Amino acid sequence: MGVFGAKCKRAAVAMGTIIFASVASPTHANSTQSVSDAEVLASIRKGVNYLLSQRKGNHWESKFDAKGQPLNFVADAAGFRRPDAWPGTNFGGETSLVLYTLLHVGHGLQDDPELGPKLRFNSPELEPTVKWLATEVTPDATYTAGLYASALALVPQRTELGKVAGQGLRGAYDYVLGAMDKDGGYSYRAPGTNNGSPTEQWRAWVTAGNKTDADRAKAKLDEGARGAIRTFGGLDGFLRIIVTEIKERETAARAKRDTATLQRLALEMRQLQAYSADAQKLRANTANNAQRELIEARKRLAEAQEAKRTGEGWREVDKKDASGNVVRGPNGQAVKERIRKTPAEIDKDLAEAEARMRKEEADSKNNFAPGGDLSNAQYGTLGAWAMSDAGVEIPTDYWKVADRFWRLTQTANGGWTYNPNQGNPKLSMTVAGLASLFITSEMVDTQIRLEPRPDKEIERGIAWLDANFQPTHDGYAMYGVERVGLASGIKFFGTKDWYAEGARAIIRTQKENGSIGETHGSAVVNTAYCLLFLARGRNPVVFNKLEYNGPWNARPRDAANITEWMSKNFERPINWQVVNMKVDAEGWLDAPILMITGSRALNFSAEEIAKLRTYVQSGGMIFSSADGGRSEFTQSVIQMASQVVNGKYEMREMTAEHPLFSAQLWAEVKQPPRMLAMNNGAREVWIHSTVDMGASWQGRRMAQFADHFVIPAKLNQYATGKGMLRGKLTPLAVPVSNKPPARRVNMARLDYGDNPDPEPGAWPRLARIMANEAATALTIKTVKLSSLDAKDTPLAHLTGTTRFRATPEDVAALQRYIEAGGTLFVDAAGDSPAFRASAMDLIKAVLPEGTAEELPTSHPLLKGTLEGGVDATDADYRKFARLKGGNLKSPQIMGFGTKGGRQAIYYSEFDVTSGLLGTNTWGIVGYAPKTAEGLARNIVLQAAGAKPRVTTAPSTQADTRPATGG
Repeated sequence: MGVFGAKCKRAAVAMGTIIFASVASPTHANSTQSVSDAEVLASIRKGVNYLLSQRKGNHWESKFDAKGQPLNFVADAAGFRRPDAWPGTNFGGETSLVLYTLLHVGHGLQDDPELGPKLRFNSPELEPTVKWLATEVTPDATYTAGLYASALALVPQRTELGKVAGQGLRGAYDYVLGAMDKDGGYSYRAPGTNNGSPTEQWRAWVTAGNKTDADRAKAKLDEGARGAIRTFGGLDGFLRIIVTEIKERETAARAKRDTATLQRLALEMRQLQAYSADAQKLRANTANNAQRELIEARKRLAEAQEAKRTGEGWREVDKKDASGNVVRGPNGQAVKERIRKTPAEIDKDLAEAEARMRKEEADSKNNFAPGGDLSNAQYGTLGAWAMSDAGVEIPTDYWKVADRFWRLTQTANGGWTYNPNQGNPKLSMTVAGLASLFITSEMVDTQIRLEPRPDKEIERGIAWLDANFQPTHDGYAMYGVERVGLASGIKFFGTKDWYAEGARAIIRTQKENGSIGETHGSAVVNTAYCLLFLARGRNPVVFNKLEYNGPWNARPRDAANITEWMSKNFERPINWQVVNMKVDAEGWLDAPILMITGSRALNFSAEEIAKLRTYVQSGGMIFSSADGGRSEFTQSVIQMASQVVNGKYEMREMTAEHPLFSAQLWAEVKQPPRMLAMNNGAREVWIHSTVDMGASWQGRRMAQFADHFVIPAKLNQYATGKGMLRGKLTPLAVPVSNKPPARRVNMARLDYGDNPDPEPGAWPRLARIMANEAATALTIKTVKLSSLDAKDTPLAHLTGTTRFRATPEDVAALQRYIEAGGTLFVDAAGDSPAFRASAMDLIKAVLPEGTAEELPTSHPLLKGTLEGGVDATDADYRKFARLKGGNLKSPQIMGFGTKGGRQAIYYSEFDVTSGLLGTNTWGIVGYAPKTAEGLARNIVLQAAGAKPRVTTAPSTQADTRPATGG
């Protein structure tokens, strides 16, 4: 029994923010992709077109006609004739799910010229559906209520259409709070509604034609009221639904100036007031404080454990003056002062807290008797979370009851079942339980800590998934998997990449018409769930949070909350992830920023430091923040960063003119916090906050600490050069090629000047590209200028970021190299003016009587006419370069020739080196990655002796390689 009341055991889950438990990951995270981003995108497009083709007028209800009229009626258990919906009586459920899906997909396809405009909330395709749901449907079943709230909550509330959707959310609010029983369970319908909804029961009584019918209707109304008393919303919630409906009829009557109806409704309201007073005697003492006591016991135990760990505990006593009298304040109350506890008192407190915790856990379980099933329950949690995320206030007690429910329904082996604690755990129910716990724990646990607090239920649930996850094309279950994956930040369940393998399983079953399997006879429902998995899991990752041996996750929702804030403010869906030291550093490159948080001194091993070094050299940037503003963490970051760059660069204080603070990147930070940065001469490679930004993210303190949210958002813009993030399946790392090369060539990376190799990962990455796409084996050697040998390395590359002065011996060495047939390629890394000036002086000294020309677009190095070459004539420059240099269109490469006419030196005043990393970091005046790669590739091919292409048209860069940028 599951989707919309069908007899199944499948469940979807709600998105929450994050508490993470460690998971095992494969050694090599950058293994061959099992599915490409292009395949996923094509599948999404087909699925969307299928769903749009199945619309009936304004809705997707399979058992209603295009005008919204039911094709059939069924009688429920109480004898009420109800429209036959899919399945059961969940009217509006299918439409809610499809709208929810299309709005989510649309967020990720905003730039798609075909589907983007169709999937906006106010498009001609979707706006009528939003209005139809909000005005024609009042959810009266749990599955529908959860999806209804989820869909309408995605409509921006600031718009006129959002206001209409907001009115609809009121009905979902009444249902979700009124349908949960006192222990957190949900059934298909709210308790007390077997005889119809509260308004149906009320109308049956007040419109009864005779005393017999009235007595019968009153008995049913009383039965409904008694059932409501057993729910979280209680009798008040039951009566509020009736009041709301009467007021809606009053509003309509006023609009029509229908005086007679208004008089009848006034009488009806007096009748309701009288019934409300009489119904109070139906109340039973249903108070259930067990969950509150359990939460309080957990809090006290955590405080006692922290005091024991730190050796610092405090108690409050009445302050006394020198005479021993209690000091009182202006209001007459005793003034309190804090006294440090002794070690013995701390031990006593811990023992008492542990004893209380054991007692409350036992009492909580003994008093626990929820109704319904977990499939319905997780839709109740989903609806409540969606409304909360849209700004609707959900009572704290609701979350406490729900949190207790999900913890006590977990089985001993870490899974969840359909019926509470009955049967064997299932994938669909386990992800339902986990995702719901991520939500409720966020709402219940708001304490800011310096040490992680273990969550044994979540840890056991993740362990169950590690051992039992298998990808499937069942969209209902996989939607739940995606919810848990995004909520936890976990990339792997066990050794399985849940998104890549799940996407492959789904795409394999997609039919030519775009549908994906069926959920109990409905291809629309299963396709919608599958599209949610594909679209939401595909969203790009901005932060990879590093798991290490230490308090890395004391604020388990810090990365999640700042990412969510950025996504809403930039109106672009983005995700975050957790990575660990078990995987290769290249596996971290699916995000441009590696986040490290903690409060204790870092103590990474040499192997771990090497991984951080690889990440930075491959184009990544590290962002660290000191939890609690702890100086020991900051000092260790300074030391660790120096080791990562082999002592070449130093941390420095960031000034107010830094792009992260100035208006150059988005909003200005008017009162910058104390932050440090390390620069390799071309870009920032490590940014550190000495202040506790994580506490602001964890507590969602946007109003008090706005800059703590603005700075990470600006950091994203810096790392991507104000561009787009990469998709989840388009990583920066280039796989190693197994193809046999058609040619081989050695290149000398010149070790010359103070900073001769600011980006050590640039040319190795290009070497992989050339092996994959140009059948060329490029070997890079670091060579002193005096040791250049044209026979061994026919191509040499010179770059840097500092001024240098060439000696006569240096000039002579280069002249010998060129005379022997060598070619020199020079660019200014990061567009350093100092290096640029020195490089031009060197070139003039080496070729004092040579020729100089800007290469025309017909030149082979730009046109890419050699075998394996690419056309680079239509140059793409970084946004920062265009900001500084205007409307640049073609490459600007200078060729310097010898007396004999051979062009022996190629010089670019714009940065090429940084572009070879595939990144678009802000602040660099240079070519965008695709153009930089094309130029360098053509230069290498010329040095390798590649023959002219046989075909007349040069190729463009292959589409199969991961996209560049961000």
